[in-house]
Amino acid sequence: MFEIRKLWLIRTLTVLALLANATISSFAFKYEGIHWYDADLPVTWEINQNGTADCTGEFQAVRSAYQTWEDVARSYFTETYLGTTSLTGPAYDYHNVVSWATPRIR
Repeated sequence: MFEIRKLWLIRTLTVLALLANATISSFAFKYEGIHWYDADLPVTWEINQNGTADCTGEFQAVRSAYQTWEDVARSYFTETYLGTTSLTGPAYDYHNVVSWATPRIR
């Protein structure tokens, strides 16, 4: 019985020691990777005018998705929809184009 209590006490003290050194953030998550810089906002974007043949309502769905990110509490993300375009992407042409393509099977 003594050994079980001793083991429990050692585990408890170890966990408390780890927690004492932990940094607890007030946010549920923190992303430090690729992100939009303030100078890049609002993000301007377009949708390829051809859409996709395998569903309907894709234009509104994409616009709603952008709006969802903009509506997140404490989000600084802003966007401006520029309409449809004949551009398809991907290209380094300073256009953010949402378009659809058939996936390549390797």
